[in-house]
Amino acid sequence: MKMTRRSFLACSISSCALLVGGLAGCGNGSSGGSGSSKADNEPTKTVTCDVADGVSVSVEVPDSWNYSEDKNAGYISIVPGDFNGMVMLGVNISPMSQFTDDQSVLDYWDSKDPSLSGDWEQVDDGVSPVYETTSALSGEKDGKGIVRVAICGDYAIACECYAAGKDWDNGAEDELRTVMSTYTVSDPVAPNYPPKDVFTIVSATHAKDLGYGYWEMHVTVQNNSDSAKNFLGFQIDELDADGNIIKSYMSYNKNAAYAVVEPGQTYTIPLTEAVADGIAGMQSRYCEWGDSPSNATKSEYSEVFKTMF
Repeated sequence: MKMTRRSFLACSISSCALLVGGLAGCGNGSSGGSGSSKADNEPTKTVTCDVADGVSVSVEVPDSWNYSEDKNAGYISIVPGDFNGMVMLGVNISPMSQFTDDQSVLDYWDSKDPSLSGDWEQVDDGVSPVYETTSALSGEKDGKGIVRVAICGDYAIACECYAAGKDWDNGAEDELRTVMSTYTVSDPVAPNYPPKDVFTIVSATHAKDLGYGYWEMHVTVQNNSDSAKNFLGFQIDELDADGNIIKSYMSYNKNAAYAVVEPGQTYTIPLTEAVADGIAGMQSRYCEWGDSPSNATKSEYSEVFKTMF
């Protein structure tokens, strides 16, 4: 699925393929406001984009600016009446379960939009954090812009303000920054990142030889949360003596049953290994907990656990 920036500057603005999730459609609306624009102090109106799941974003723009919903791209386009430019409201990516933190979201946004400077500044440290950066569009009119991304629940939602370079330097920047200062997220909630380090592996050992060409590995995990969790299993990479991966798989409890692990408590899983496989170590990147493997929560570690025996 693609997010396409319209060629409002009479230049080719590259499409950005946002591969994580889809672009949600927007509904729009406007209402008179008591504010005024820098252009002739005219009244302002509120433009709102309904993203999904009760989440919407809005900005205040001069009353003379026109706007329309792009149903294919999934955002609202707002065209200034007094200079060559555009405001795009509601461009978004989801779900946040594909990311680990704010920085990973911003890094992804940078990777999909080469016009961004990559120098993000947090402008709102509330429950739904908001970040801002600048943009430089190459083309016939060398556009400039500012971009804000609000991370709310399962969505990272942007407001993007652009103007042709000449207009930007002749007052458009001030107008667009005024518009951007009104960017608001309705009902802000914390980003819905997946849980991290709910469990960690505290040790993995070559515990004992079983004879007949087999031995037993013991892997011990610890519940770092403040509540009991149903531990299911962990991802494991078997390593050879050089640290190369021999085989990777999910190791679940016997019969895929969960083990209830209390806060701060540890739990040890025995694994039977063949001597002929040449396993000299192991590493693990995440574990799973929940009622069953089909209804599991994936919990990544802050750092990959790795040990050689």
